[in-house]
Amino acid sequence: MAQRKTCYAVAYDVRDPKRWRKLYKLIRGYGERLQYSVFRCWLSERQFEKMRWEVEKRLAAEDSV
Repeated sequence: MAQRKTCYAVAYDVRDPKRWRKLYKLIRGYGERLQYSVFRCWLSERQFEKMRWEVEKRLAAEDSV
């Protein structure tokens, strides 16, 4: 049985260009880019939790998602 997927809008504000690039590449693997730092991702609950965990590892205190 296939897992149910939900559509998530992911937007982020990252100050450092190096961190921005790493986060961009990560989220690009999960969804479709809509604007500069905005993505649409169709994810199962498990995929969402994995993405969230990977994103939080790469963020600094001044960044937001």
